[in-house]
Amino acid sequence: MKKGYWYPTDQNWFEFLSGADDCAEVNYWQPNGWSSIGRLERGAPFFFKLKAPHNHIGGFGFLDRHAEATAQTAWEAFGPANGAADFDTMVRRIEKYRRIRAHDPSGPYRIGCIMVQVPVFFPRESWIPAPSSWDPHGRIKGMQVDLQNEENDWVLRQCLALARRLERTPLRPRVPIAADGTDAVLRAIIPRKGQGPFRMALLDAYGQACAVTEEHSEPVLDAAHIRPYAEDRTYELSNGLLLRTDIHRLFEKGFVTVTPDHRFLVSPRLKALWDNGRTYYELATRVGRIRLPKDEADWPDREALEWHSSQRFLA
Repeated sequence: MKKGYWYPTDQNWFEFLSGADDCAEVNYWQPNGWSSIGRLERGAPFFFKLKAPHNHIGGFGFLDRHAEATAQTAWEAFGPANGAADFDTMVRRIEKYRRIRAHDPSGPYRIGCIMVQVPVFFPRESWIPAPSSWDPHGRIKGMQVDLQNEENDWVLRQCLALARRLERTPLRPRVPIAADGTDAVLRAIIPRKGQGPFRMALLDAYGQACAVTEEHSEPVLDAAHIRPYAEDRTYELSNGLLLRTDIHRLFEKGFVTVTPDHRFLVSPRLKALWDNGRTYYELATRVGRIRLPKDEADWPDREALEWHSSQRFLA
């Protein structure tokens, strides 16, 4: 990993989360739907740079992904990990910034959601001075930084060391903090994504549409695990599919599956046991192969699909 990111951080967001119980993942929302510095690299360090007059680094975490969502979807996914005690408070803060930066804050809109894993918030007396190159006047909306630069490498190492001293480290025990060991450090991060962020990430990856039916109504779209969470213990997108609620239920019970080559199949047992299912047999004929995310890295894992087709599907 050769780069990290810093963003100017809202003081209310920071103070609320600093006083909250341990968060596995937080939503660093943006009032507009885009990332101001383009595509963000998953796993990169993400520094919470407090705005003027503080101009210090108040904490850090590691990027999971960037998505766009409605405020309601973000609240359902993260709740208070959006940096607010309730939904109305979150919306008021978003719209305060949108009034400055957008012409129409009142209509339907999407916000940017930067999902940051294993965040650590430093007490005030431990804040780290931000490098002079990190825009002390707050004009920049965020910046990518080169971690091979001596000054930026020092910031990361200070953050990691402080997290350890505070016993809030996101790293597995005994991982060395070496000047040239950033990649090893990042591989040692303990992933802790929850079901809500997992669903929001799938909604973004699949374009807010069911992989099978292309249904777009968010209330009936579920984050389905291919291998059950109880067995796999992972919220990786490669172990997920975005499915309409009824398709999800049938998938869990083994009456439908998605094959390793992404074909949607319906079990003959649905008709044999219940004497129904015509809608789903017709759907399988019409759909053929499922809708896949644009980014191949988000496609369902072939081995997980093979497991479901051979071990769970009622062929």
